Amino acid sequence: MNPHVALEKLEVRYRERAAVDGVSLSIRKGELVSLLGPSGCGKTTTLRAIAGFVAPSSGSIRISDADVTSVPAHKRNVGVVFQSYALFPHLTASENVAFGLRMRHVAKEQRLRRARDALAMVGLADYGQRYPAQMSGGQQQRVALARALVIEPSILLLDEPLSNLDAHLRAEMRGEIQRLQKRLAITTIFVTHDQAEALAISDRVAVMHQGKLVALDTPQALCDRPGDAIAAAFLGGRTIIAGLSRNGIFEAPGLKCSGAPDGAAHIVLRAARLDLGGAPTALELMGRVTTRTYLGDAWEADLDTPAGRVRVLIDSALAPPEPGQICTINARPGGVEFTA
Repeated sequence: MNPHVALEKLEVRYRERAAVDGVSLSIRKGELVSLLGPSGCGKTTTLRAIAGFVAPSSGSIRISDADVTSVPAHKRNVGVVFQSYALFPHLTASENVAFGLRMRHVAKEQRLRRARDALAMVGLADYGQRYPAQMSGGQQQRVALARALVIEPSILLLDEPLSNLDAHLRAEMRGEIQRLQKRLAITTIFVTHDQAEALAISDRVAVMHQGKLVALDTPQALCDRPGDAIAAAFLGGRTIIAGLSRNGIFEAPGLKCSGAPDGAAHIVLRAARLDLGGAPTALELMGRVTTRTYLGDAWEADLDTPAGRVRVLIDSALAPPEPGQICTINARPGGVEFTA
């Protein structure tokens, strides 16, 4: 089956700098893929190139097996939700949603009906006559989503759509977007810098760094087998330590771990799957507790070791070690991974 969206060696340059540097990515029809990475990594520029707002310097973009690399944005049939929502303040919610249909010369009666249906689809059936200033951030976000969907786009592009919401509403809207996307089976690209958000909502996650795609996999596979030190570090709750692997043993200052593949240059220690004390495991490492922080469901403890700082998460029902205490760091299954 041909991919619904395909990027082939996509490059976007601003003078001497490559904002997007040779990205190749295939997305299946109905799939939700997140572009994840820190600010400036190229994820939003990649999205804007797919939308047609930015012209690639080289490479190609295909949607539904058609080359759209040089096709203007208004002819690509994509729905876009921006970080700022970009609603017209002088238009009602219904008029905002219908705006794209008006630009496509859809008859007034039909566009008003479709706008009503789209608002109902996002849970705002009774909000059509309200102006953006009369709505909460979450409601404005839903209006922006309805406006993107009402044109029946081939793909949906979401550029950090939840970043302006508070934590509780962000989690709620994340679930709403995921349910709606699955119900409509619409191919979706979701840009975010929040790893928890990407892992929760995506079929696959594409991790970007300095314009390049450094990892692409399912959320579970990325967490359990990151395969790339940069991707592992960005997923959070992980300590990356450089070292050498010889004859199945990975070594770094004060650290040994068996089961390492040949060529491994980094060990990834997953904070949530490490223990302090207890029976020895494949990991041999000791450290002194420097800080401990209560997070509600867990204690976050940082330890100084000869190999560097290591973070461990401890169940909040357990008593954490005191600062200054020297502890053995052990790894449960899944607590250790190796990368090049």
